[in-house]
Amino acid sequence: MAKGQVCIGEMRVKLWVWLGMALVLMAACVPTTTMGPSPDAPVSANPPKFLDSFAVSAIRTGQVWQIFVEGSDPGGSMKDVSVAVSVPGTSVRSDQSIPLRGEDQRHFAGYMDLPTSGIRPLGGWENVRVELRIRDNAGLQSQPRTHEVVIGAAVSEPIPPKWNHAANHHLGTIQVDFEGGRERRWPKRRG
Repeated sequence: MAKGQVCIGEMRVKLWVWLGMALVLMAACVPTTTMGPSPDAPVSANPPKFLDSFAVSAIRTGQVWQIFVEGSDPGGSMKDVSVAVSVPGTSVRSDQSIPLRGEDQRHFAGYMDLPTSGIRPLGGWENVRVELRIRDNAGLQSQPRTHEVVIGAAVSEPIPPKWNHAANHHLGTIQVDFEGGRERRWPKRRG
């Protein structure tokens, strides 16, 4: 092959390299959109907010834990209560939502319950933590509310009278597979 002549095989390789680079550059220039609130969702200037919440701090094993909450959104666009349940020191974690309907989308006062019959406290007791956030149709969230309960303690803690009316309004049940992540996470020893 004389100087200056290019083999057809080399041309194909160069062509594929240039084509590949062009595709990469074109992909980088394609506009993307991020997932956000629905375009037809009502826009709220303010996020929903918790007005108050309460939960006892200790219950017997197998008892149902009630978490009382009150929330509001002047725009009336609350969609659900996001619930994150965890058991500190284990891999147990559950993320779910309790939907809000009708008048509850503007204002609600009620309770969510968490059955604890599936939990077997190690060492006689177990801590369960719940973090709650109210979400609206515009994608806005309230500040979180966190409650923690010790399961296996026989402490009698009365529910404040303020929550008597909320005890008649069940918002939903929080389902958790306590047996699914019973492996303890112990810190590694430093040596």
